[in-house]
Amino acid sequence: METASSFVNDGMLLILQGNLSATNKQDVQNSLLVSQLAADNKFNRHDQTGDWYHTFSTTLGKIGWVIENNDFALNQPTPPTFNLVSLALNEASRVSIAKKDMQTFRKMANVLQQLPSDLVKILYRGREDTTMGANLLMAVGSVTEHNNVVVQLYSTSIVSSDTGNQKYFPHVYDSQSVHFNKNVILCKLVQSTDQYSSVRQGIIEKLGTTPSTMIKEIVFQKNLTPSQPVETKDDSKSGSTTDTPEQGTASGKGDIEAIDIGYPMLQ
Repeated sequence: METASSFVNDGMLLILQGNLSATNKQDVQNSLLVSQLAADNKFNRHDQTGDWYHTFSTTLGKIGWVIENNDFALNQPTPPTFNLVSLALNEASRVSIAKKDMQTFRKMANVLQQLPSDLVKILYRGREDTTMGANLLMAVGSVTEHNNVVVQLYSTSIVSSDTGNQKYFPHVYDSQSVHFNKNVILCKLVQSTDQYSSVRQGIIEKLGTTPSTMIKEIVFQKNLTPSQPVETKDDSKSGSTTDTPEQGTASGKGDIEAIDIGYPMLQ
């Protein structure tokens, strides 16, 4: 089995398991990207997380993904000082996420702590200094023993009732003077193969070249130290695979025309 690959996909940390085919990988990447962009076009994910997530999940449903096991844990207090990435990792570790996936997420977190600007720029796109919250998604795409393509999604957001103009670094928050709560959403996405095949090509056409700028593969270096640069991989094909994915028919193109991902793209 091929090894897993790791990505920043818009505002999401994403692991794609090696048992996904090239087409599977592209489907997962494009589905998550187009749904995020549709939600980004209507709401700020960091300040309007509930409305943003509703649009995100609704878009996934329209293009052929079934949401299962949708669990929420809302308005839980955060520690006085916390790191958003570490907080998200701790929340994900509370559920049945595979050990190997947690290890990969922690490697990704190490990459992010070293702040390569291209990753941070994508991951926190739309977040301003005056934003009083932040949202981070983590996901694992794989194929089950029954040959179903599934995505395990973990969403962690923090929100404050303070409307003051305080500036917070994207990762680290000191809430000694500002009260934060965390909201956690866990869900399983299952691809409806027949439905998605009818819209695959339409999604590819709608996204155009956007995946090449909004999806970055993380290449882990051995014995990485803070002084060493972190590599990211640029690829014009979503999913960053070396073999060419199958191209779907355009029969479902009309079904996704109403999905507005916003132009021009913010970069």
